Amino acid sequence: MSDASDSRTFDIADQPPPKKQKKSEYEWYDRAYAKASKYWDDPPEDDPTSVIAATLEDKFLHAARPFACTGTIDMVGALEKVKVYYTGPDGEASVNLPLNTADADALHAAGQLSMFGRDGGNVYDESYRLAREHRPPQVAISADPVLVGDILPFVRQHLGIDRPLRAVLYKVNTYSAGGFFGAHRDTPKGTDHIGTITVCLPSEFEGGELVVRHGGKEVKSEWSSQVRPTADKPARLGWMFLYSDCDHEVLPVTSGTRVTLAYDVFASQGMEGEQVKYSDAAELTDALRAAYQNLDFLPDGGHIAFAMQHSYPHTRCDELADEALVKEFKGGDMVWLRAVQDAQLDWRLLGVYSDSMEDDPKSYETDAEPYRFKGRDLPAQEGFMYLQDALFGSDYCPNPKWFFDNKDVAWITLPICWGGRNSYMSYGNEWCAEATYVNVALVAKIPTAEEREAALNGGVVVEKATPEPKQDNDEEQQE
Repeated sequence: MSDASDSRTFDIADQPPPKKQKKSEYEWYDRAYAKASKYWDDPPEDDPTSVIAATLEDKFLHAARPFACTGTIDMVGALEKVKVYYTGPDGEASVNLPLNTADADALHAAGQLSMFGRDGGNVYDESYRLAREHRPPQVAISADPVLVGDILPFVRQHLGIDRPLRAVLYKVNTYSAGGFFGAHRDTPKGTDHIGTITVCLPSEFEGGELVVRHGGKEVKSEWSSQVRPTADKPARLGWMFLYSDCDHEVLPVTSGTRVTLAYDVFASQGMEGEQVKYSDAAELTDALRAAYQNLDFLPDGGHIAFAMQHSYPHTRCDELADEALVKEFKGGDMVWLRAVQDAQLDWRLLGVYSDSMEDDPKSYETDAEPYRFKGRDLPAQEGFMYLQDALFGSDYCPNPKWFFDNKDVAWITLPICWGGRNSYMSYGNEWCAEATYVNVALVAKIPTAEEREAALNGGVVVEKATPEPKQDNDEEQQE
């Protein structure tokens, strides 16, 4: 097989005054905003906080984990004589693998038009998706390539997933010449829905590459040249796993018919003590401890924030307690969490949300680097429960007291994307009213320099000796 590629307390903005003293609903917020604005000038380049934060940023971004992996499986042994059974216009039918042109065309012609989710329903739009599909029980395969090919163990090892995975055949997709699927994220199907496996069946086709993008990186399949049998090698199955929150698309098929199996992948709770070791976590923990012990870093105290690099499914009934959501962390997000936990910092999660579909994280950036936190005010929510209506499409009326005060937050890593009002609905692969994605940030509290000094010295603040006044050289010479 080849591979291509606690209880916690926090300071928040000033609380609103009691109702009997209330002059304006947002007066308290205006005061907090004015108070914070004086901190928003960019610090000098040699500012200790900025220098240390830059080091943390570099180390944490280099600890990122893969978001997708791909490979091939030789069709030998149990996969040598695989059949696909489906319901055609004349009743039940079957085709053998590898698919010849006539069988691939017949399978495609018998499929239903593929729709996708948009604005609260499923729509068919050939300008965005041109494909057909078969869904169980109208389709089945005689041998499951995910099981026979040991794909799940490889995915767990390669991506560092510490929980058992299970894959469920969702449908068979077919794309004839000209077929494609625009950029989208897979619709979440529960909080345990972690990703998707696509298996490409051997047939004669060109084009149709599956392209996955996340965090400025890209993974692309090369199945049209990999799956066809040749004189010196058997037919192969091409496959790719991707985290379901990653943007991906199917490029246009230029000739032939491309046939793929689509699996939903779910992560169950791991057994007690089952862990995948992250070698990077120790280095990050050391970097966090060094920052904590450096009294020039955030001397007045504050918070450091790590915007998680993945989105996570949220359902209407979720309370999204920190302890529950962190169990779903994946990739580098889990490495970052473990580093913060091992450094024994007080932490919690915030929701990173924008109520405008047009908002882009880059629009909040200044000429300063991301670690120069005093120049940005990111929209982060203190409580997920106050995002509930917004996330599922209802009117959004934020209560400002639940916005986290950003004046003393050093954003070590910025969000790749915001959580937004049903954001996946504009380009998801199907409509779902019960689940959506949320984006979160892990925020850790940094005490004042005086408090840290006391903690490092066993609770005693060491008073610095006052230097004796220096005598004048002329007086020394006279003596």
